[in-house]
Amino acid sequence: MINESKLKEICDTYKIDYDKLVNNNENVLKNGEYYSICYVLDFLRDELNIEPRNIEKCPSILYRNIENIKSNYEFLKNEQITKYSVEGCLHILSTEPTELKRTYQYIMQNYGIRYLNARTTILRIPVDRIKNIEIKFPELKKKNVLQAAYSRRTIEEIEKIIEVCKKNKIEITGSVFQRTAEEIEEIVNACRENGIEPTGTVFQRTVEEIEKIIKVCQANGIELTGSVFKSTPEELEKIIKVCKTNGIEPTGTVFSRSAEEIEKIIKVCKENGIELTGNVFKKTSEEIKEIVKVCKENKVEITGSIFFKSAKQLQENIEYIRENYGDEYLKPLIITRNIKNLKLVLPYLQEIGVLKVLPKSASILSLTLDEITEREKFIESIGESVLNTYGTKFNSIFGLSRKKYAQRVEKEKSNQVEL
Repeated sequence: MINESKLKEICDTYKIDYDKLVNNNENVLKNGEYYSICYVLDFLRDELNIEPRNIEKCPSILYRNIENIKSNYEFLKNEQITKYSVEGCLHILSTEPTELKRTYQYIMQNYGIRYLNARTTILRIPVDRIKNIEIKFPELKKKNVLQAAYSRRTIEEIEKIIEVCKKNKIEITGSVFQRTAEEIEEIVNACRENGIEPTGTVFQRTVEEIEKIIKVCQANGIELTGSVFKSTPEELEKIIKVCKTNGIEPTGTVFSRSAEEIEKIIKVCKENGIELTGNVFKKTSEEIKEIVKVCKENKVEITGSIFFKSAKQLQENIEYIRENYGDEYLKPLIITRNIKNLKLVLPYLQEIGVLKVLPKSASILSLTLDEITEREKFIESIGESVLNTYGTKFNSIFGLSRKKYAQRVEKEKSNQVEL
């Protein structure tokens, strides 16, 4: 046990918000020990560089066994689970190591790394619970099995939730397992009465919260889309106020952040002359600072597309491009592409002698190498060149959406038949 004054002392030292920490889990006072908490924080802060806000969200980590935490982190690091995936769900580090490894191996064998990175929190769930849900509910998609397993619902509760969703023709997503079957019924009725589609983030809120959110949105002329339900009514009002004060349209990705975080993002953007577009709100203020640092160090223009990647991903792409092709290719629409695709497409474009136009015609990188070579053959078959008439950009066929390209191919086939 640790008293309030000692815990406040620790929080001040490690720049943690005491009130947020205790409000999220007051058991930290009952179960925490002064030196044990300090050992854990030293590891999280000094060795893992975990942000205080992530620790505030997971107070239980502070009264867990430090050796288990270290053991689990080393295991996950060796298995290439990203630090980014771990820091958002620190409680997995406090799982008993043998159980964590069992769950990891089962998920990898039966679901794959994509599911694991998307829902890393599943590592704290015993394998037996996952298997039980798989057997009981074979109709669930893989991701929904994991979402149901992670919820605190009993098998009977999960069964009732699925029945209600089927009855009301609601897509079964992770958020429905945050509510009881009775609550889902009430939410569905409230949504239909107000012309809202009962899906996704709506189920993160209670009926009372939904009704308040509707009033807030109507009073401020905000469209009732799924993103507004990511916040509580009180937080939503704060977000709207911050946006209006700073001339930002309160919409879309803005609602993914708290009012406090939005203010921090605005400050960072203004300091660095960054336009306050939707993409910047996909990142935290700290992530934006890291991205800005990478761009400035490498003399890369900061545009909205830059914020689709992390600073680490950008740096990896920049290093590969600079080393193999030169600084003239360090353009936002090039360095924000998937590194695996870059390593396939850039050598090919160089091989066929058209790489030079890439800086002014980077949209071709939205295609895979197979798609590029397929379109190249089609372009040649209709007597056109890979480049435009002036040789300054790629043929516009490379810029067609997959649907429009398929239509163009069919049209050409029809013309051939007529001839």
